[in-house]
Amino acid sequence: MERPNRLLPSLASLSFESVVKAKSRLVNCIVHILKIKFNLCLCVCFFCLPVISLQAKSVLIVGAGPAGLASAIEAHQRGYEVTLLEKRDEYTRSQLIFLLEPSLALLEKWDVTIPHMKVFCFNNEKVGGVQIKYLEKGLEEKIHQLGIKKIQGTFVDFAEDFRVKATDAEGTFSLSYDFLVAADGIHSQVREAAHIPSRHLGSARGVWIWMNFSVPFDECEVSSILTKETYFIRKISVWNKKIIFLQSLPNQLENFCTSSLQDLSDKAAECGWHQEAELIAKGNVRVCDNIEILLQQAETFVEESKSVLVIGDAAACGSFFYGKGVNTALLTATIAGDFFDNIQINPEAAYGIFNQEIKKATDELINHSMFLFK
Repeated sequence: MERPNRLLPSLASLSFESVVKAKSRLVNCIVHILKIKFNLCLCVCFFCLPVISLQAKSVLIVGAGPAGLASAIEAHQRGYEVTLLEKRDEYTRSQLIFLLEPSLALLEKWDVTIPHMKVFCFNNEKVGGVQIKYLEKGLEEKIHQLGIKKIQGTFVDFAEDFRVKATDAEGTFSLSYDFLVAADGIHSQVREAAHIPSRHLGSARGVWIWMNFSVPFDECEVSSILTKETYFIRKISVWNKKIIFLQSLPNQLENFCTSSLQDLSDKAAECGWHQEAELIAKGNVRVCDNIEILLQQAETFVEESKSVLVIGDAAACGSFFYGKGVNTALLTATIAGDFFDNIQINPEAAYGIFNQEIKKATDELINHSMFLFK
């Protein structure tokens, strides 16, 4: 037998006011439930998201040369907690470098003052000439102003849980990181420990000969490369100094000998630089010899499983004559800075973008430097 529907009569018997009140109570109940869920989500965000953010803010940079110091500034400007690990206790490298206009613009952007830098015009462009130690000291002063931590020590190897082992005069210690930047130069220990291979493209040895002139030069002059039996030779005139640079030919490493000032003087005279040859013969020069010249490029610039980025000379090294190497190093530091932005916005693509941009920059350096080994 069909059961009578008792619900419909009861609904029909309700007054209009009762229906409105019931509907209002239902709406209030739904709103209350939504508020509880919303507050619960806020609690989850409050307690969980800061932990994730803090875990992603630790950057360890191994190597505090130009690339390492510049990348420290870039990471700091993006809110990361930065630590620099550097084995040297002071900056002493005296070779002259040339900073091109893009690098001068970066120094201005970072508000970095480089002591003893002279800016001159070369080929209608501004160029800054300075010894590399003063570039490093200027960048170091900036990281001190920013409160960036710098530790003296030597990288040894990777440890577990995103830590590295390092040593100093007192023994072995470890440092944790979320991102590690390898900026430790041509013979990068970090790159080697991360099993990132490097392509060796050429080797040579070189000598810088510095001499002072009483009459300053208005512009920088760079001679063409002259090729002798066992070496390349080039002369650079800037301000009241002249620099002669000799480099062995790639297949003449063993035969390249510059053991005496007279030998250097003879080489300058062979090129027709008689005034310079006379100064060298008198000993009124400063000589930096046995400079190693390498042309090399890493095969990749990331080790994603260890969160490693490779920049500066650790990524690629090359030309001396136009300062292209140090300019590329500073450029790679800015690419690292872009990575620290991208990893927060698009973590899946950040490493690939970084690798692509570093390759583009270092390919240009390698192509520019090939003349050193032809």
